[in-house]
Amino acid sequence: MIGLVVNVLLFVAVCAFAVRVDKLGRARSAPLPPPGTLGLMELAYLAGGPGRAADVALLAARGRGAVGIDGNGRVTMLRQDGGDAVAADTADAVRIGGAAADVASVRAVLAAKPSVRAPRDRLFALGFLNPAARNPLLRPVRVALTVVPIIAIAGLFLESYAGSPSDDTALWVTNLVVVLLGTAACIGAAMLLFSSYNKLRGPLTENAVRHLWSQVRDEQGLAALAAAVPGGAGLGTVALAGPASVPDPGISGAFGRAAQATSASIVSDGWTEHQWTANANAQGVLGGPSYLDLHRQASAPAPHSGFGVPQHNPYVDGSPVWQNAPGVPGDAPGGHDGGGGDPV
Repeated sequence: MIGLVVNVLLFVAVCAFAVRVDKLGRARSAPLPPPGTLGLMELAYLAGGPGRAADVALLAARGRGAVGIDGNGRVTMLRQDGGDAVAADTADAVRIGGAAADVASVRAVLAAKPSVRAPRDRLFALGFLNPAARNPLLRPVRVALTVVPIIAIAGLFLESYAGSPSDDTALWVTNLVVVLLGTAACIGAAMLLFSSYNKLRGPLTENAVRHLWSQVRDEQGLAALAAAVPGGAGLGTVALAGPASVPDPGISGAFGRAAQATSASIVSDGWTEHQWTANANAQGVLGGPSYLDLHRQASAPAPHSGFGVPQHNPYVDGSPVWQNAPGVPGDAPGGHDGGGGDPV
C-alpha cells in the first residue's frame, strides 16, 4: 500500500512540475510588435547577439568623434564621452585596453557590459528570444521525468515496498497499472517539452526573424531608428547586417577580423556569434532579398504589353515572323496593302 501511495505522489508531482515548466516557457511568447518597437541597440542584439550590439556601440562612439579606429583595428580615445550608460561603458572598454586597445579586445570587453546585455531581457519579454531552449528548469525536469519511472518500476520488484503478487494480487496489479500509466504520462510530458525544443538551432523565435525582415523592408524607419542615437546615423544597416556593410573597407575589415578573433569568447545564453547570425539569416542574408522574395520573383509571370499580348524580344524570340513572309521586307504580312501576293 505504501508503494502505491508513493508512486501516485511521485508521478503527480513530476507531471505537475513538467506542466509548470512548459507554462513558464510559453508565457514569454507574445504577438509580433510593429516595426520600430526596438531601439538600435536592441535591434543589433536581436540580429547578432551582444557582439553585434558592441559593434554598433563602438561605431556610434566613432560617429560622435569620441574614439578613433584605424584600418589596422587600433582604437584610441579622442575625447571624453559622457553620454548614456552604453557610451560610458564603451569609453571604459577602450581605457581598459590602453595603448594596445584594438577592435577585438574592446568589443570583447564591451559585449560583457551590463548596458550592452540589457536588451536581452526586453527581447525575452517580447517573445523574440527562445523562451524554452535555455530555460534553467529544463534540465531538472528532464532528470525527474527519467528518474521517477525508473524508481517506480524498480519498486515493483521490492516486496517490502510494493508487496508480493501472491499476497495481495489486486493491490499489486493496481500498483502496476499506476506505474504504467505514470510512465506513459512522463513520456508524454517529455515529448511535450523536448520534441520541438530539440529541433531548435538558434536563439530566435519565428516572430524575431519576421520582425527583422520587416525592419529590412522599412528603410525609412530603419534610418530614423539609427538617427535617434547620437553618432548612430547609418548604423541601422550595420545593426541588421553587421559591420561588413560599413562603406569604409578598412573599418569593415577591422571589425570582420575582430569578429573572427572573438567568435568563441562572446557567448549569450549558450549560443556563439556564428550560431546567432546563422539563425538571424535563416531566411536569407539580412539586408538583401529573402528566400521568399527570390521565390516570388522567380514565380512572377513575364511582363506583357497592353491587351495581354506578349512583347516581342528579338534577342530571345528571334526575327519576327513577318520578316520571312511575302511582301515588303520589314512590313507586316502582305506588305503595305495587306495582300499576300507579289506587287503589281
